[in-house]
Amino acid sequence: MTSTDIAPAHELVAQGAALALAGQLAESWRDSAAERDRERAFPHEEIARLKASGLQALGVPCEHGGPGTSYGDRARTLGRLAETDPSIAQIYLVQLFWSEVVNYAAPQALKQEFNQRIVDGDLWLGNAASEIGTKTSVQSSLTISSSGSDWLINGRKFYCTGSLAADELVVTGVDPATEQHRLAFVGVDAEGLTIIDDWSGLGQRGTASGSIEFVNVRVPAARVPDPAGFMDVFESRTSMITVLAQNFFAAIYTGIAKNALHDAIDYVTARARPWFQSGVDRASDDPHVLRHVGRMKAQLDATEALKEQAFDVMDDACAAPSEEARGLAIVEASKAKLMATEVGLEICERLFQICGASSTVAKYDMDRHWRNMRTLTLHDPVDYKAQLIGDHVLNGRFPEVSYYT
Repeated sequence: MTSTDIAPAHELVAQGAALALAGQLAESWRDSAAERDRERAFPHEEIARLKASGLQALGVPCEHGGPGTSYGDRARTLGRLAETDPSIAQIYLVQLFWSEVVNYAAPQALKQEFNQRIVDGDLWLGNAASEIGTKTSVQSSLTISSSGSDWLINGRKFYCTGSLAADELVVTGVDPATEQHRLAFVGVDAEGLTIIDDWSGLGQRGTASGSIEFVNVRVPAARVPDPAGFMDVFESRTSMITVLAQNFFAAIYTGIAKNALHDAIDYVTARARPWFQSGVDRASDDPHVLRHVGRMKAQLDATEALKEQAFDVMDDACAAPSEEARGLAIVEASKAKLMATEVGLEICERLFQICGASSTVAKYDMDRHWRNMRTLTLHDPVDYKAQLIGDHVLNGRFPEVSYYT
C-alpha cells in the first residue's frame, strides 16, 4: 500500500471502509511482525502510516471533521489490526481511548484544536497515567501543582504505551494542595520531560511501554482541565468510557488468538510432518491435529460471538444512556474479556501441540503470541471480571464505576 491508497479521515464515514483499510494495513505488517518482536523494534514506519491513514480519527465527532464512528466499530477496527501485530494495536488503543477522553474532558478550545490536528494526521496521543511503586495501581505520586497562572508537573510514570510515537501526552496526577486528581495535556517536546525507552516486558515488545520523567514541566492552565469534569468521565454511573476500554482489550486479545491460529494453520499445512503412528501422509490429516484445530476454532468463534454481543450492548447503552444500560454493558464486556483471556491463552499455548517441536525454533517466533497474550491480559486481573459477572448473575448487582469497570 502506498500513501496514495490512504483515504483522508473525513472520507471514512462508512465503517466498511475503515475496517477494510485496517485489514490492508494489518496484512502489510504481517510478514515483518515477528522480526520487530525479536528485535524489540518500535514500529515507527507502521505508526506513521496509521497516523496518516484516517483511522487515527475514528473517534473525532462529525462536527469536528471526523467520522464519529461508534464505539463498537472502533473496537472492531482495533481488533483487526491486532490480528497481525498487537503491539501496533495497543499503541492505537491509546490513541483511540485518550482521544475520547479529550472529547469528554478537555476545554472546548483545546478539544477543537486537538480534533483538527487528529483529522489532519498531525496529532497522536500517548499516555502517562500509570505508575509503579504506589500502594495500588489507581494511586499516583506524580504531582500537578499550581504555579502562578500555570501548573508544574513532577514525577515519573510507567506503562507509557506508544510514547515514542506521541505528539501530546495525557498525564494524570494529584494536586498536592487539594489532593484532587488532575489531568494535563503536555507536548512531548516540553522542557523537563524525558521519555525513557526502558520497556523490558516479555511480550508486547514493540509498544515502548516504559517510563516518562517529569521535572518541573510547565503547563499552561488551558491544558489542565477542571478536575470535576475529568473525574466525571471515570465516576459517572452512565459514563461509557471504561466500558469502551474493556472492550478494546477484548478486541486485541481476540485478535492475538486469531493471529496465533492463523500461524498455526499455516505451519501445519506448509511445514509440519505427520507423526509416524498416525497412519496418514500429511500432518493436516492427523486425527489429533484435526481435533485440536477443531476445538481451537470453535472456542475462537464462540469468543468472537460473545465479543460482538458486548460491542452491540455497549452501542445500545451509548444510544440510550442509563445506569442499567451501562451496568449491562460492563457485564457483557467482562464476559467477552474473560473468555478472550482464557481462550486466547489456551490457543497460544496449544498451537505448539499441533505444530510440533520444530515450531519452537526462534526464526518462527511462534512464542510471541503467548508472550503478547500473557503480558497484555495482566492489564487488570481477569478474576475480578468473573467475580463481577457472578455478582450480577447471583445478586443482580452491577459494579461500582471505576477506572477498570
